[in-house]
Amino acid sequence: MSQPTTLETLLDDITVPTIGMPVRLMERVLEVDREAAPAVCEVLESRREEGDHDLLWLVVMLGELGEPAAVPSLVALLGLTGEIELPGAAAEALAKIGEPAVPFLVETLRQGSPQERIWAYGTLGWIGGEPAYTALLEALERDRELADVIATALAALGRAEAIPAIYGALERSEEWQRIDLNDAIVTLGRGHDDESGIGKDWRLRYRRQPRLGSFMPAWPAIPATVHGNAELRKARKGVPVRPLEEILSEPPEPEPEPETCENCGAPIEYPTNLPVCPETALSAVIRQIQLLNDARERGLEDLFDVWEDVEASIVLLMQDEEEHPEQRERWMDERDEAAIDWQTCEWLVTEGLETVGAAKARLTAEAARLADRFGDPDGLLSPVRPARAGAIPRTQPSSPSTEPAAREAHVGRNAPCPCGSGKKYKRCCGAPATATGPGSVAKAGREPKKSDARTPSPTAERRTNDRLWPKLLKFARRPEVAIEISRALARWEDEDAAVSCRSADALPVPEWAQPPFWEWLLLDFRLEGGETLLQRYLARRPGLVEAKERTVLEKLGASRLSLYEVLDVQRDEGLTLRDLFGGGTVDVRERSGTHQLVRWDLLAARLIELDAAMMLSGGIFVFPARDRAELIEGLEEEYARVQEQRRDITRDEFLKESAGEWFYGRALAQLGAPLPRLVTAEGDELLACRAHYRVKDRAAVLAALREEAALDEYEDEPGSFGWYEPLEGEVHRLPENADWDDAKGAGESLTFDSAYGVSRRGLGHVEVRGERLILECMSRERLERGKALLERSAGRWIAYRGESVQDPWQAAEQERPRKRKPEDFLPPDVERELVQDYMDRHYREWPDEPLPALDGLTPREAARTPKGRRQVADVLRTIENSQARERLESGSAYDVSWLWEELGLKPTE
Repeated sequence: MSQPTTLETLLDDITVPTIGMPVRLMERVLEVDREAAPAVCEVLESRREEGDHDLLWLVVMLGELGEPAAVPSLVALLGLTGEIELPGAAAEALAKIGEPAVPFLVETLRQGSPQERIWAYGTLGWIGGEPAYTALLEALERDRELADVIATALAALGRAEAIPAIYGALERSEEWQRIDLNDAIVTLGRGHDDESGIGKDWRLRYRRQPRLGSFMPAWPAIPATVHGNAELRKARKGVPVRPLEEILSEPPEPEPEPETCENCGAPIEYPTNLPVCPETALSAVIRQIQLLNDARERGLEDLFDVWEDVEASIVLLMQDEEEHPEQRERWMDERDEAAIDWQTCEWLVTEGLETVGAAKARLTAEAARLADRFGDPDGLLSPVRPARAGAIPRTQPSSPSTEPAAREAHVGRNAPCPCGSGKKYKRCCGAPATATGPGSVAKAGREPKKSDARTPSPTAERRTNDRLWPKLLKFARRPEVAIEISRALARWEDEDAAVSCRSADALPVPEWAQPPFWEWLLLDFRLEGGETLLQRYLARRPGLVEAKERTVLEKLGASRLSLYEVLDVQRDEGLTLRDLFGGGTVDVRERSGTHQLVRWDLLAARLIELDAAMMLSGGIFVFPARDRAELIEGLEEEYARVQEQRRDITRDEFLKESAGEWFYGRALAQLGAPLPRLVTAEGDELLACRAHYRVKDRAAVLAALREEAALDEYEDEPGSFGWYEPLEGEVHRLPENADWDDAKGAGESLTFDSAYGVSRRGLGHVEVRGERLILECMSRERLERGKALLERSAGRWIAYRGESVQDPWQAAEQERPRKRKPEDFLPPDVERELVQDYMDRHYREWPDEPLPALDGLTPREAARTPKGRRQVADVLRTIENSQARERLESGSAYDVSWLWEELGLKPTE
């Protein structure tokens, strides 16, 4: 297609009939804004009578431009006989223009044909407002021929006061019309949910489905067809007139049974818009990735070009089916493959992706996530993933110095781990990556829960911080931000990463990296205008952000990631960290992390000062101690590279601008293992648990929940409740200067009274969404307690539908550890004595043993030079780190701290 240089030639090219949708050309017209509307109307009017032009795209653009001057041209299309596509698109375009179209539509109701009136009624139902409601109500009495259509439009408006008038029309209507009138009354009685789809992205809403030959029409298309066909009207089943009370009390249709796989019986899921089960999940995503690989080989980078290419192949396939019906089975297989490709393109665009690279990155990470959940028995992801950040080595004494860096990359998942732990590789250094939740270290792959973000803080700034994050995340998911997110991903992701590198996720980064990604996107990434999303959030809410909120937001905005080393862990109190890039040490108030981190662990973390204390943010990458030198050197090299372009950039500015994606890239290169499992205050396993209910009477349910003493409705979120229990024991009030983490149960969701005292612990979250109620808890035990509470307080008005428990790592496990027999055990004191004796002998000899990691020198020899001292210190830190982690997990380990003095070294050098 030639490149148009004027609006006229651009519109000429758009109206040329072709396969697919001219998205990029249409976008160029829309960039002209409303000034383009007269030219589009002129082309539409001049070519209405011509049969060799595709007018759909002109109608779609008029709706997106929203220019009232286009109303007459669009209204004229409502009466096209034998047509559904153009009248349907024109009706939706008029609805987008809104109130300026109402007078024209009202005039159509008086003088138009039945088809014109049907589309006009539907459009008024979408527009809403008092004039539209009045026009529909008047027409319900006058236009009895179309009473069923008018009632459906009134139901779309959601005005329950129209029920008596609709019931009157029901009593006067034909039998075949009554089913629609009955449905309209039921819809208004239950509360209306807009499912018109008009607000959907136009590039998806109006794209023709190849086998349908049109986009999916909205509801007026059905009565437009039925009213024009006597046979269809005769075939419709009539229903009797029932009392209004009986109609309003009609129970909703039962929820369909969850889909299950016919082969394995597992629930069917749709992670990438395709139905999959554990047996097919990974292969389905690999198939989708192959579509993008093939497209890139053909030189296609624009996802819309790929989509058009898929549509062209479907059209050719349909032609072949017609010409060679004897090969029906072959065409069926190819048709299914083509349908997968079409659904893949549709889903990727729905998710806001427009380039092959970004789409491939997202599917690549989805493959990684599914492999972690269900395994990869067929070896579809190869080569085997390398050692990963966060995998804390549980080494034998000699392994820190003798283990080659590349060794793990060639180890099978079921082979013994080369670190010497005795465990299988997949359950040790080959386990999934780490991530953290707000203020704690969490399992990788577990999606941050909504309730986590609401964990009440014991002081003002932390309470404000926890309340602000859901609002910031909601703002970041606004449709107009989608383009900026795509641009951010181009920096965050490596679009050419191989499948085994685990480069992105369906959100669109791996779940274990979502907390740092969202923090980086909101606080650090610069938008096209130069501001951050946080700054845009503040700019669009002048006067709406309280002073205390602005203070916290400014602190968030000033924060940056850096590389920290754990110098000291004070259990249940906090951490002492050293900034390995920015310099200095800092004490961090933290509780849960002190149960999971040990000395010399490395954190890529963001620190925020709240209430005069430094806190860890939610987005953390954890790296093994052995990577210390490599990380410092790599970070310094990246800083030097940036300095070549901007000599005046400070270290803090560099971290603010580049640290997020840099640390993410290192985490992807090594894919870390999870830290020890988390537990609730009761000692139960921490799991993301949900129970789902159908709401029979929303008003009654809300009233019952508000009367329940254990539930507390959030002020800024009606229908959402926190579930709490009083704390019992010795700690109910803290001294004014006390550390809040001293409180019993800290790390849980706590509520504090005005005098800074602990009063209750959060156990879960209840939310009423339309006709659904969801209970969220962090353990199975709490879920059972919550279900009992709901049954007691609101059981009459809710119906249990099912529950879900998410723990991706448990699902990925394929084997249980072998149980040790009684004869395998030594008496504990004998075992400790043997281990201590072995370790003593080993480490007494270790300083004088040549080590490959020290270029063949012994630790004592290497410690005589500055470079060697640094190398030996790194090795000692790695050994000490592994022993500290062994002590955390098993309760005992060998103390190697004496080696520092033996070799004349200091731990801090």
